[in-house]
Amino acid sequence: MKRILCFLVATLLLVNVDFAFAQDEKEDVFHLGKIVITPSRLYQEYGQVSRATNLITEEEIQDKNPITVNYLLDDLPSALVQDTGTLGQSSTIRFRGAESSQSLVLVDNILLNNQRDGTVNLSNYTTENIEKIEVVRGPSSSLYGAGAVGGTVNIITKEGKTPMPETTISSRFGTFRTHVHEITNGAKLNDFNYFLSASSANTEGNRKNSAYKAETYYSKIGYDFGDNHKIRLSGRYYTDELGTPGKITAPDEDDKLEDRQNYLNAAWESDFNNKLNLKIQGYMALNRLEFTETVFPGLDKFTHQTKDHAINAQGTYTIFKDYTIMAGVEGKKYLLNSSSSGKHDYISRSAYGLLDLHFFDILDVTPGARVDDFSTTGTQVSPSVNGALHIKNWKIRGLFAQSYRVPTFNDLYWPDDGWAKGNPNLVPEKGRTFEVGIDNIADLLMIKKIPLDTKLGVTYFHTDMKNLINWAEDAADTNSFGFNYWKPRNVAKSRIEGIELEGEAVIMKDISAEFNYTLTKGKDKDTKRYLPNRPKHKFDFSASYKHPLGIIGRFHSQYVSKAYSDPNNNVQIKPYWVFGTDLYYDVDKHIRYFINIDNMFNRTYEKSKDYPMPGFSIMSGLRVDF
Repeated sequence: MKRILCFLVATLLLVNVDFAFAQDEKEDVFHLGKIVITPSRLYQEYGQVSRATNLITEEEIQDKNPITVNYLLDDLPSALVQDTGTLGQSSTIRFRGAESSQSLVLVDNILLNNQRDGTVNLSNYTTENIEKIEVVRGPSSSLYGAGAVGGTVNIITKEGKTPMPETTISSRFGTFRTHVHEITNGAKLNDFNYFLSASSANTEGNRKNSAYKAETYYSKIGYDFGDNHKIRLSGRYYTDELGTPGKITAPDEDDKLEDRQNYLNAAWESDFNNKLNLKIQGYMALNRLEFTETVFPGLDKFTHQTKDHAINAQGTYTIFKDYTIMAGVEGKKYLLNSSSSGKHDYISRSAYGLLDLHFFDILDVTPGARVDDFSTTGTQVSPSVNGALHIKNWKIRGLFAQSYRVPTFNDLYWPDDGWAKGNPNLVPEKGRTFEVGIDNIADLLMIKKIPLDTKLGVTYFHTDMKNLINWAEDAADTNSFGFNYWKPRNVAKSRIEGIELEGEAVIMKDISAEFNYTLTKGKDKDTKRYLPNRPKHKFDFSASYKHPLGIIGRFHSQYVSKAYSDPNNNVQIKPYWVFGTDLYYDVDKHIRYFINIDNMFNRTYEKSKDYPMPGFSIMSGLRVDF
């Protein structure tokens, strides 16, 4: 793998060595001047961050036109979105070979991962209220604590910006009798701003008992006390009804799931003379899941409800122009009320900080650390240091970090059903990661002086994990029949290493292409077998063209190599290569007609074993802005 990395770096050097660099032009083409906050919890220009970071802008969201968030993240480097069917069915994400419970998903810094199982269903989050998405690949436990092992996704929501109220209405219809409707309205009236959105989604799904019906309501209001102080209040309510067909090898044709999610969030921010910045945020999030299973001759119904309460206070002080210190404290309480697992809760108290140091506009160094104290698993310390060396149009990045994941409620308190039960003695999973990367941005003139802008990057990452939680037979604990219980235990260790290669090219600002390739090698250190659900190769490619008359075309494809679905490497998930296309026509600046086609060649494939993905599907609709 290291030989491959050397070859890729050499290639990067050869193709860019003579190109000139124009920073102002690149900021327009590649959004390098956009402000991001997730990589360091500080306001930074996207082009200056020293972490492996991806920014999905509002313009990109509109051009891709997805219904839910999972479609926006699927083509990122090292990101593996594991869908299990059509709209509404389970869709989780993992980065760099980590588990989905080892990747954080936030919205405005509100944790979305459910503490019952550690995951988040991305198919429950629509995109009509999203301004941008910031993605940090690699560990961020030194900033965000438990679960930030493989990567961190932070969804930033919209707020009103126009002096007159602006409304958007969108409707689309498609395969599997799918129909989705969205409406948004927002404005900034002097110092007051607001943004409101509502959406409904319905589909019959691609399998029997995969129908889905959902509604989402979102609001955000804010007030600016002059230029330096502001308050934001936001809330979301989501409800759905979903058929859960199960695996094709053991289908459940009448099991149902009802999900209700909501949160309330309040945030205050003050800036003093551009030197001291203070933030306070508090939120409450609720997730209630009701599962109904048909068991002859009646029904079994299970209800699981989790609540999160959190408060965070953070201060940032710029000592000199190039030296910034940041520190924060955080408190969280997690509660479970389950009809099968009972009532449980735990508390975490945290403190974190970093130094952001810049030397002569050439070298950036950012050391940081976080201490978390859990009422269940004790104290965890997560140090990190990352940096970047800037040489003209080159950026050389490096990172060392420790990360961890705490056991979930399911791990700790799974009910004793006679065959399996939880383990309250579990300790956190722990990881140690180092990475090195090189980025290059360049421009050149093609034939007849046609401008071509390029952005290329390559990253090598290496993670060692210990205390991994695996469910297995416990020979020391037997049931009343003399059989061993299945219990989660800290028994596994793993090593994951890989290479991320990504590139973008823009010709005359009208034609663009993007690609990324990820090589991931993840193995159990003891058995030497491949970790389940970790394909070795993943390749994404897209190309788009924007015609001056308002016609936009986009082609995209994805290849994923085979993976094993079991730890013994006996059962394979077959490789697949799927293609899609998007067509848009802007009738004028207020009306857009669109067509989105997925799996255009009707390939048969699975992302998760025994959960078939839909064949050829098409969506068509209209969006009106006024």
